[in-house]
Amino acid sequence: MKRKRFLCFAVSVWIIFFLAGVSSLYAADSSSKKKDSTDEFTLQEITVTAQKRAENQQKVAIPMNVITGEQLAETGKMNVDDILSNLSNVMINYSSDGMRVSVRGLAETDGLLNDVHVSTPTVAVNIDGAYNSSSSAGENLFDIERVEVLYGPQSTMYASNSPGGIVNVVTAAPKTDKYAASASLEYGNYNLLTGQAMVNAPILKDVLAMRLAIQMQKRDAYVTGTDQTAEDTKSARLKTLYQPSEDFSATVTLNWTRKINGGLMGGTVKPFDTQDGHWYSQVGSGTSAAWVADGKVTDPWTESESAAGGPPTAPNSATQYTKGISGDIKWNSGIGSLSIVPSYNRTTSNDQGVMNQTDPVTGQVISTYTAYTKMRSMQKGFEARITSPNDFFFKWILGVNYYDSSSYQDVTYGNGSSPSYFDVSETAKAVFGNITYPFTDKFRGNVGLRYSSDKTQSVGGLFGTANAPAYKSPDYKLGVEYDLAENSMLYANFATSYRVNALRTGMEPEKDKTYTIGAKNRFFDNKLQLNASAYYYDYKNVQIQASGLSNSTGVNESEVVDPDGNPVDLDGNGIYGEDKVVSGGNAPGGPAAAGYEDDWSQYQTGGFRTIGADISTEWLITGNDKLNLSVTYLDSEWTEGTIHAYLQSASGGHYWPGDGMSYVGMTKSFSPKLTANFGYEHNFELGALGTLVPHIDIMYKTNYTLTNLPSDYPVNYQESYYTINGNITYTPAGGVWALNAYIKNATNYAAKTMVMNSNMSISDPRTFGAVVSVKF
Repeated sequence: MKRKRFLCFAVSVWIIFFLAGVSSLYAADSSSKKKDSTDEFTLQEITVTAQKRAENQQKVAIPMNVITGEQLAETGKMNVDDILSNLSNVMINYSSDGMRVSVRGLAETDGLLNDVHVSTPTVAVNIDGAYNSSSSAGENLFDIERVEVLYGPQSTMYASNSPGGIVNVVTAAPKTDKYAASASLEYGNYNLLTGQAMVNAPILKDVLAMRLAIQMQKRDAYVTGTDQTAEDTKSARLKTLYQPSEDFSATVTLNWTRKINGGLMGGTVKPFDTQDGHWYSQVGSGTSAAWVADGKVTDPWTESESAAGGPPTAPNSATQYTKGISGDIKWNSGIGSLSIVPSYNRTTSNDQGVMNQTDPVTGQVISTYTAYTKMRSMQKGFEARITSPNDFFFKWILGVNYYDSSSYQDVTYGNGSSPSYFDVSETAKAVFGNITYPFTDKFRGNVGLRYSSDKTQSVGGLFGTANAPAYKSPDYKLGVEYDLAENSMLYANFATSYRVNALRTGMEPEKDKTYTIGAKNRFFDNKLQLNASAYYYDYKNVQIQASGLSNSTGVNESEVVDPDGNPVDLDGNGIYGEDKVVSGGNAPGGPAAAGYEDDWSQYQTGGFRTIGADISTEWLITGNDKLNLSVTYLDSEWTEGTIHAYLQSASGGHYWPGDGMSYVGMTKSFSPKLTANFGYEHNFELGALGTLVPHIDIMYKTNYTLTNLPSDYPVNYQESYYTINGNITYTPAGGVWALNAYIKNATNYAAKTMVMNSNMSISDPRTFGAVVSVKF
C-alpha cells in the first residue's frame, strides 16, 4: 500500500517535470514560427494580488485557482459557495452560523460546538484584504471582481496562520471616471427570488467616487416538513474611493447584512446510509448504542425529528445581523508601496426553536420544549505592510498585523434545564517578511518568515474556564522558481503553519509542514493553460473530537482509562479500575476529582499525512469553444492518534477501554481519493440577434467519510457520486441586457455535508431558474 502511494506521488512529480520539458521544447519551436495574424483569440491574462502586489496569475509560484467576475456572470453564480463548489480541491462545510471552506481534506468539523464554529479557520477568507475568522465571512457576496483560492500555508504573507490556504474575495472597486449601473432579477423553484443592483457615481471626477451594491434573496425551505432551511437575506455594501493622485488612494467600505434562517441545527435531515438506501435511527445507550435501519429512503430532504418516531419539531427561527467597516489606504512612496488595512465587524444572532427530549433507551420523543439562543461576535483587525518598488532589483515585503475577536453563546431552556453558555476570545499579533531574489534572469529564490503571538480563552461550554498562555512561534517559507520559457514556470516550496483551536485552549496548536512542487504553463499562443502541482502534508497535534466525562452524572470506573491506557481511580479510594459507577466526575478543564487527571481530555490529539496531486487545464479550442478540466488525487491517512475513552454520559456513549481505539491507518474524513471536474461551453454567434452560450459542469467524487468514529457508520459514509450543473446565456447584439437560465444539481443528488451525533445535513436539491440582468 505504501509503495502504491509513493508510486502515485512519483508519477505526479514526473508529470510536472514532463510538462516542464514540453514547455521548453514548445517555446523553442514556437519562437521560430510566425504567429498567424488572423488567429487572435487567446486566454485572458488574469491579474491577482496573491502576494500583495499586482501580478499575472501564471507568474505567481503558488498553487491557486482564480474566478473572475466575468466568469461568474457567464455561469450565473452569485455567492461564494456557488463559486467554490466546482473547484476539485474545495468542499464547503455549513453550520448554523455560516460556512467554512475546506481544501485538500482539511475540514472544519473538529471546531464545532452546538452547531457553531468556535475555532480559527483552516482556510481563511479575506474580503478586500481584511481577514475575518467569523463563519459568516464569504456568504452572500455580490458585485465581485474576482475570487482567488490559494492552496497550502500562506502564513508568511497573510494575517492568519491558516494551514489550509486563503480565499481572497475582491469586490468591485468604485470608478472615478464614469457613471455606471447594473441590476438583475432571479426567479427559481422553491419560490426563489433574488434581486441585485449596483450604482457607481463619480462625486468628483477622477478624484472621488462611490459604489453602492445591494442584494436581497428569499426562498422556501429545501427540507420537507419544516421551514428551517428557508432563507430571507438582505445585504448592502457601500464603497467610497478617494484618489487625489496616482500615488495615493483611500477606500472605505461599509457592509450590512440581515439574514433569517433555521438557526441552530436548522434543516437537519433523517440520517441515512445512501440516497437509495435506508434511513437510520440511533437506539440503545452506552456500549449497546447502535444505528438501526428505519425504512427505505424516499425523499432525503426530510426533516430529522420524525425519524425518532415522534412529532416533528416546530420551525426554528434565527435572525442574524452583520455590520462591518474596513479601509484600504495605499501610498506609493519613494521607498515602496505602503498599505494600511483596518477592519471592524460585529454579528448578532437570536435563535428560537423547539427541541425534542427523547427516551435514552428507546429513542422515542417524550416531550418538547423551546430553547432560546443568543449569539454575539466581534472581530477587529489591523494590517500595515510595505512592498518594494516595481523597479527594485529584488522583491520584498514587510508587515505587521493585529487581530482580536470574541464571541459568546447563551442558551436558556423551556424545560427548566440549567442555562448553558460559552465565551471564546482570541488575540493574535504577528510580524512578517518575504524576499524574492533573482539569482539569474530565470532562476529566483524565495524566503519568508513570520513570528506570531496568539492568546485564546474559552469560558463555559464543555470545559469550564480554560486560559491558554500566549503561544509564540515562527513560521517559515523557503522556495525556488525557474522560468523554463516565456509562458512556463517550475516552482517548489516548503512552508510551515499552525492553528489554534479555541474549543479546547489548554491544548497545543495544530502544526503543519507542507512540501509542494508545481508547474504553470501556457501553450499554443496562450490558448491552452495547463497547471499541475504535487504536495505532501505532515500535520501534527490534530484535535480528535470525542465526547468525554460528564460533570453531573456518573461513569463506570472500569470502563475509563487515562491517556496512556492505564486504569484510573476516579473516587480516590486507592483502587484502580473498579467495576462500580462513580458520580461527580469533573469535565476536563475544571477542578480535578480525586484521582482524576485534569489533562485527560475528551479532545485528544493525533496526526496525519497527506499525499496529493492536482492538474487543471483551460483550453480555448476555437474562438467559440472553451473546455475546463481539473483532476485531484488525495491520499490522507492518520499516522497517530488513539481515543482512550469516548463517553457521552453515564447512560449513553461508546467505550474503548484498555488500549483504546486507534486511528492509525484510517483514511481521514472529507478526503475523497479522486475528484474530477469537467466544464464546456460554446458561443453561438447569431449575427444581429446577438450570442447564445450554453455551459455545462460535471463533478465526480469518489467515496469518503464525514467522521472517523466507527460508531457513526453507516451514516457517516458518503458514497461516490456525481453532479451536473448547466446554464445557457443569451445576450443581444447591443449587450445592454442578458438572460441566463440555469439548473443546479440536475441529478438531484443529496451529498452529505455534516454528521454530528444524530444530526445530518445534506446539499441543496435540484434547483433551477432564470436571471435577467441589465447594465449601463
